Amino acid sequence: MYHLNVTTEEKWNFPGLCELKNLQELDLSWNEYEGIFPSCVANMTSLRLVELSHNTFIRSIASSPLTKLTSLEYISISSNNFQVPISFKAFFNHSNFNFLFLENNEIINDELGNLVPNFQLEVFSMLNSRGCPSLPSFLYYQSNLRILHLSNNSIGWNFPTWLLENNTRLKRLYLMDNAFTGPLKLPTSINPNMENFDLEGPISEEICNLDNLSLLDLSENKLCGSIPYCFNPSRIHHVYLSNNQLEGELTYAFYNSSSLVSLDLRYNKFIGNIPQSIGNLSHLSIILLSNNHFEGTIPPQFCEMDQLSMIDLSFNFLSRQIPHCFGNLTLEVTEEKSGWVEEVFTSSLQTLLSYMDEVELEMARHVFSLETGFFRLNDVPITAKFITKRSSYTYKGSILNYMSGIDLSSNKLHGKIPDGLGNLSGRIPTDLIKLNVLAIFRVAHNNLAGMIPEKAQFGTFDEGRYQGNPYLCGRPLPNDCTSTGSTPVLPTADDENEECSLMDMEFFYISFIISYLSVVFCIATVLFINSHWRRACFHLIEGSFLDSSSPDANFLQSIE
Repeated sequence: MYHLNVTTEEKWNFPGLCELKNLQELDLSWNEYEGIFPSCVANMTSLRLVELSHNTFIRSIASSPLTKLTSLEYISISSNNFQVPISFKAFFNHSNFNFLFLENNEIINDELGNLVPNFQLEVFSMLNSRGCPSLPSFLYYQSNLRILHLSNNSIGWNFPTWLLENNTRLKRLYLMDNAFTGPLKLPTSINPNMENFDLEGPISEEICNLDNLSLLDLSENKLCGSIPYCFNPSRIHHVYLSNNQLEGELTYAFYNSSSLVSLDLRYNKFIGNIPQSIGNLSHLSIILLSNNHFEGTIPPQFCEMDQLSMIDLSFNFLSRQIPHCFGNLTLEVTEEKSGWVEEVFTSSLQTLLSYMDEVELEMARHVFSLETGFFRLNDVPITAKFITKRSSYTYKGSILNYMSGIDLSSNKLHGKIPDGLGNLSGRIPTDLIKLNVLAIFRVAHNNLAGMIPEKAQFGTFDEGRYQGNPYLCGRPLPNDCTSTGSTPVLPTADDENEECSLMDMEFFYISFIISYLSVVFCIATVLFINSHWRRACFHLIEGSFLDSSSPDANFLQSIE
């Protein structure tokens, strides 16, 4: 037998499994196997691929029968309860090893000694490990890595510069959520996605060689110095360098990055003027430069950038007058700014395809669906932070399609505010009703028109949120949409439900009045027919009238 894939239903009930000595691929993933991995697998001396992910196997992998199978080229033990010695020295004689996946297991720190591994990995993944692992020492002897994933391990000490220097063919490096320190030096072939591991020191000029870079996120680190003047990748779309200690001027940085869509440099120490070359960024939609030391005037080149929708220049030292053309900014929203960065891992795919061709394993295609996500599109939701009413809010994904704004607060600006700056016009988009988390909404004193949405959280906003818009109508404003001649929003299914509820209330009032009149008519009819009840009723009314008219009663009423 060439390949064996045991499904969840079949479990381990396969007679004669241990007799399949010529089996080349064993796939037991996504089952409920538990306990010790069967020792008879050591007899399958032709195995090249073993997939054991998403089970609950236990014991040390160093004592498993896999250590005897030197023919193995691919091992995945992800998401089990294996104990994995960090040295991995029990597999040093497996010279055919290319792919190794150890995610979500318990890593045990042990000593490597003077041993040197005989294998050269192309893909190694050890994310989300348990046991506070250190950096695997055997990586020092690896020189053919293409993909390395060590995220979510809290690995500390200095950043392993030697790892990048030794693996010149490295294409994908993932080190998120670790505790590396020291300077960051990048070779020419890396694609950084390295947020959240406390980098410090200057940005190396080697980053200028990353011509195919599409997203750079080094925010919330301790980077210092200036952005290299040569950093002008032509294909980059998103740059996040906020919350660092970067300084200097932006004279030449991003000069030729015409594809740039979002630029976030908040909370740094940049100085000097905002360069006039900002006008070359024709696709820029979000620019966030707040909390720096920029000075001088606001470049009028902003007005030439017709894709802009979010501008934050607050908390700087900008002076003089706001450019008159700012009153003509349309702040058009675009889908590019809220889209998802999609990177096709062509190099990784070529690596796997060549591997598949070499070993001729048909089921090796399952590698494409591994939970690591190495070999799928890398989807990254675009985020933006914007300050409203002195509160900072983070927006991510499709909500950015509906957002636009300008923040020039806390500067040294003076003079006349351009006419039309900040005046909203048109209708309130009905799609905002779908934003269930919307808590703050204020559009007072603009030129909005049409009917105010009344559904969801919009029914809780008071009149002050909308005042100063003479053409807005509907609740909570006193303006009736019928009297103002405004065209109502096209009804939806929810609108029809509201109309039905209004019709129900009208029916209630009519039925109440009819019922009341019917009761009065019935009482009058009974009194007319029954003379005894009629006389008793008249005596009761007469007695009540006399009691209220007596001097004592009047005296008591005056006291009360």
